[in-house]
Amino acid sequence: MPADTLPPANAGFGDLARGHAGWPAPFLPLRETFADRGSEEAAHCWRIPLLPPPATLERLRQTLCPEESARAARFRFARDREEWVAARGGMRVLLGRYLDCPPHAVRLAAGDNGKPCLASAPAHARLRFNLSHTPGLALLAVTEGQEVGIDVERLRADFDPLALAQSFFADDEIEILRAVVPALRPALFFAFWTAKEAIVKALGTGLSTPTTEFSVAALAHRQTAAAHGFTVRLLHPGGAYAAALALPSAAQDARGGSRANSQSCGDGWHG
Repeated sequence: MPADTLPPANAGFGDLARGHAGWPAPFLPLRETFADRGSEEAAHCWRIPLLPPPATLERLRQTLCPEESARAARFRFARDREEWVAARGGMRVLLGRYLDCPPHAVRLAAGDNGKPCLASAPAHARLRFNLSHTPGLALLAVTEGQEVGIDVERLRADFDPLALAQSFFADDEIEILRAVVPALRPALFFAFWTAKEAIVKALGTGLSTPTTEFSVAALAHRQTAAAHGFTVRLLHPGGAYAAALALPSAAQDARGGSRANSQSCGDGWHG
């Protein structure tokens, strides 16, 4: 990705996060950048906390368009509503930094399968992004000229990973999940799950892509895997979260040869 398109890798987080109207630096504390050797292609991954102070939440609410405000109002529970506002508003703040415009001026649309995209920005027609959120945290990935998918999930252990895997995982993934000790199964399940979700989101095809028909089993042993024309990489957003990023395979080295300029937030799961 050209260096003048996205914020430079050595840019201070405070400078990037302040943006328009003095947005506070703590609001956007993390960026990870991934690029293939010798290539300018990259994905920028941003961490958006979903429990900002009330004053910040209100400012984020003011960035939303009428349709987004109406959608937020339909949430039954206040916490769900506030987290959605924080995720959507945070996405607008970040995209405004890339587009050099105020957050409320970012024009969004939906693609053929409902995947969000920029509505009309000729100077930034190649900009792509993907947002994922789970209770407490959202992640945003931004690229130029290539589709991208990102997924984040809060880790939990109050379910049967093997039973759920039967409906969504490929046979080799199920066998690997069965082979690990029960205590490690939830973490491995979410490593596979977020990777598959990231690929489906990059494709933009939603539920029409059966996740049983491709495998990310290699993630049991390393941080990257190639599947369905994409390279998927585990991310470590910190705390009790699992996450993954998917890019077209040409954009990253599936053998793990990508170089990363990153600020890691946790150890993650290692098989």
